[in-house]
Amino acid sequence: MADNSVIETQSLRDSLYRPVFLKSWPEASLYELALWTNGMAFRNIDFTSIGRPVIKIAEIKNGISGQTKFTDAEYESRYFVTAGEMLFSWSGQPETSIDVFWWRGQDGWLNQHIFKVKPAESLDPVFFFYMLRYLKPNFIRIARNKQTTGLGHVTIADLKRMTVGVPPLPEQRAIAAILGALDDKIELNCQMNQTLEAMAQALFKSWFADFEPFRDQDMQDSPLGPIPRGWRVGTVGDLADVTSGKRPLGRMTHRTEDYTVPLYGGAGPMAWVQEPLYYEPLLITGRVGTLGVVNRTAKPCWPSDNTLVVLVKSSAAYPFLYYSMKRFDFDSLNRGSTQPLVTQTDLSNIELAFPSIEVLESFSNIVYPIFQLQDANEEQSRTLAALRDTLLPKLLSGEIRVKDAEEFVENIV
Repeated sequence: MADNSVIETQSLRDSLYRPVFLKSWPEASLYELALWTNGMAFRNIDFTSIGRPVIKIAEIKNGISGQTKFTDAEYESRYFVTAGEMLFSWSGQPETSIDVFWWRGQDGWLNQHIFKVKPAESLDPVFFFYMLRYLKPNFIRIARNKQTTGLGHVTIADLKRMTVGVPPLPEQRAIAAILGALDDKIELNCQMNQTLEAMAQALFKSWFADFEPFRDQDMQDSPLGPIPRGWRVGTVGDLADVTSGKRPLGRMTHRTEDYTVPLYGGAGPMAWVQEPLYYEPLLITGRVGTLGVVNRTAKPCWPSDNTLVVLVKSSAAYPFLYYSMKRFDFDSLNRGSTQPLVTQTDLSNIELAFPSIEVLESFSNIVYPIFQLQDANEEQSRTLAALRDTLLPKLLSGEIRVKDAEEFVENIV
């Protein structure tokens, strides 16, 4: 007699490779719908101080940073990546690494564990991107089933085994247009916030690094160099209390009805919890692992135990301290042996020159409206992302057809 548990397990595994699509859509092997080019395995000897970036999962998610490796060597053209190409990360921690992306950065060389994906000419490439995003839960479960030392993977064999439904090209384009409109608005909000951030940082540099509005004042010597007369040298601890976050009892990788409070880790918002640890405005900076990531939040949140929490004593000093911290050399504060670490004491003792409360208030009166615009854009983007994530599986499975979805989106975008 057959073991029912074995039958159920086999049925579950089969369902991962036969996701739900409209029955009237022609079926195809996922692998046959695109060209999948894996990146190359770089060695330390390949890296140089100049050249093109080596594109790893970190670069796909966070862009080019101080941790990015570069190489001035030339490799086969198939490993070359330019802006606008589709990349699929197929190996790593399943919940956080397995995903599909558009590359938005500078030209570079593709690292291993990432496929460069070129859809067949018979497919709309944007639709295929959303198809892969629709299949992400399947990919994650497939990778998790193979997970051994913390890493899982999706192989070529898995892509060949997976059967998908392919709607007619006009419907592909319509689905891509609907979901693409939502992502385009999210991207526009992101670009607007980057512009606003650049404006605020330029103003900070003008006031507090170059002292342009105060050049008619006499300058005085200080441990930090010449500063306007009447200013003083103090520490971060003079303006704020520095403490540490805590490990939450439970968390979710995505927002749900109950898990609505953002959890901040060393690299920024990373998950969701039920209850906030802090309600008042604060700054959060990377403490363990990823140093120098400074976030601000004026909403209830939960900072994890690998972050430092900066509680500003005066709202007038909040923008000043935020942009001051963005200019700190956190690497010089590293006390970690196996991984980077910044202590509360070291952050509290960083010296900086700051002016009178009147100057801080004038700066904050200019910058707070910028913060409000950024926060409104981020809130709208979260709403749009939630709508996209709701529509995506319904459109890709055929549960909702294009005409019904178009009417819904027109009222949002």
